[in-house]
Amino acid sequence: MTDDKGSGRIDVPTRFGALFGYYFFDQFNTINPYSQVNVPGFAATNKGKTQMINLGLTTTFNSSSVNDIRLAYLRDVNQTGQPTAGQGLGVTLASQGFVTPWGPDGGISPTQSSYEGVANFQFNNFQLGVPPDALRQYNNTFQIIDNFTKILGTHTLQFGANLHYNQINERNYDCYDGCYGFNGSETGLDFADFLIGAPNSFVQASQQLLDSRSKYYRLLCSG
Repeated sequence: MTDDKGSGRIDVPTRFGALFGYYFFDQFNTINPYSQVNVPGFAATNKGKTQMINLGLTTTFNSSSVNDIRLAYLRDVNQTGQPTAGQGLGVTLASQGFVTPWGPDGGISPTQSSYEGVANFQFNNFQLGVPPDALRQYNNTFQIIDNFTKILGTHTLQFGANLHYNQINERNYDCYDGCYGFNGSETGLDFADFLIGAPNSFVQASQQLLDSRSKYYRLLCSG
């Protein structure tokens, strides 16, 4: 497991006011030896990276008037369940006896060739095979914050706005090699059903594409 973090800030006085820039990142990478299965040998990685850039300018107009504006960008990437074992080295669906590729007469093809490996088999009390869910999510947030403060006698007036735009992009794979379930419905014993090739369920999904967008606006007035 690795988890690296770092940040830095710079402040520069200008004729327009006090300018600053701030950068932060956090990057991690973990290996889960039992990712989504409970039989060893089918590990997967969970990795991600977060980055933030924040720029600000504080301008003092006079002894009673100050404006503060911030521009921020946040990038968040998460990739979970990425197979690292049970695949490669010639392990394909064809090498396991499956008819592949898919054609008019039947068969099966992996929906993501880079994840192809030992098919996922689900029994009553255990599960084995390449982890079936590889999830990838990419988030972006753009934000503008502006606050103006004015002092009038014993009163302090504040006016401001907060605007941000969010992007959430998901590129997910589920049961890319096929997921086979065995519960004993044929012979009364789940593993016996597996030996005679009688699954009670089969799932294979195409890539899931989810793109979400949202906008947020907030105005502030207080005194």
